[in-house]
Amino acid sequence: MSSVRSNLPKTTFFLAIVSWVLVVLVSLGWNVYQRWQVVYTQGLSEARSAFMKDMSYRFWNAQRGGVYVPITKDTPQIPILRCLTAM
Repeated sequence: MSSVRSNLPKTTFFLAIVSWVLVVLVSLGWNVYQRWQVVYTQGLSEARSAFMKDMSYRFWNAQRGGVYVPITKDTPQIPILRCLTAM
């Protein structure tokens, strides 16, 4: 009977430590998940914003007939475009 009583404080202490570690791990997991969700939402918002900006510039450019840059020494024609315009 005395050996059971002598092990009781050790067992209680061990269960308290294990419980505390589990609480801390669950809290850490929840915080990591929340942070990931915030970062994902912000990244998605930034990507949509950049896409809409690009689309608005392209729409504005298309309404004005595109951009013409004369071929000069400083702005030579890109070789792949030369092949495409010959088609």
